[in-house]
Amino acid sequence: MGDDQAGLLAASRIRERDLPNTVVITSEDPVADLAAEDLRDLDVLIVVDAARADEQHPAGSFLRMDYRDRPRFLIPRTGIDTHSISVAAALELAASLKRLPSNVWIYMVFGGGFDRCMALDAVPASAVSSLADRIENDINEWRRSALCTNSP
Repeated sequence: MGDDQAGLLAASRIRERDLPNTVVITSEDPVADLAAEDLRDLDVLIVVDAARADEQHPAGSFLRMDYRDRPRFLIPRTGIDTHSISVAAALELAASLKRLPSNVWIYMVFGGGFDRCMALDAVPASAVSSLADRIENDINEWRRSALCTNSP
């Protein structure tokens, strides 16, 4: 699995934090899971996935994007790995079936090695805790702003 497991590890770290009103599901088959579930009742769907590092996004870095903005990272391109295409395809299918909530956040953690027998590289391993911190902070900030918006 190599660096591909960084997203699963970050999700596991979020699960360990036991955040209130937060359900964490880890999946190695996002196409089946995202397309099969009706997720409209969720306030926010968060997808964490690994992507191949490049010059702009070195191994161990990560970013968050809003799915509704259709970031260029989810547009199938030549040279992109099939796993990333499957996450994009799963989200597109779920959207076409009108099964996505209004808020869909995608966190991409960038890695360098995706061979099946590889261990997680040292750089992305150190980023997993930082990514989990960022996700927790973003959830808490979103909840605070939702409370302010819904207050009389």
